[in-house]
Formats: sequence, C-alpha cells, structure tokens
Amino acid sequence: ITVTRVQVQSKTAPSGCSTNAVVRLTDGTTPVNVTVAGAANDSGAVAQSYAAGAALTVAVQTAAAGCSTSPADANVVVQYKMQ
Repeated sequence: ITVTRVQVQSKTAPSGCSTNAVVRLTDGTTPVNVTVAGAANDSGAVAQSYAAGAALTVAVQTAAAGCSTSPADANVVVQYKMQ
C-alpha cells in the first residue's frame, strides 16, 4: 500500500504543552509522524509505500508533557491506496 495521509483528531485539544504528543504509523523501519498540537492534526500529503504483508503499527511515539490541558480521546485516520 501507499499511505497518502495520516490524521489525528482529539476530542480534547492540547493546550500549553512544552512537548507535544507525536503519533507514529510505522512498519518498524519507515515512520510517518503526526504532531498533536490541536484538535485537528494532519500529516499533509505523503507518499509512503509499505510492502505487502508488512505489519503496520499506530502508536504514541512521544507523550505530551507540561500541558495545562493534555490531549485526550484521539482518533487516527490513515488514508492509503493499493499499489
């Protein structure tokens, strides 16, 4: 597949963070990162290809820190196309 965009929507938007959270989509080698700095977060257009049968993981790579309001209740959308 070719990943074309990753979006992270937070029900509770972060505020005043010294370190923003980062959500990562990866096969263990090649990541697509999205920084969670507001309610709606977007990788922008990407063209990251992954091999057939590759196990992809979506995880919090970096936790938010020093926030007056921490991000919460996030949903991740991965847009892709078949090769």
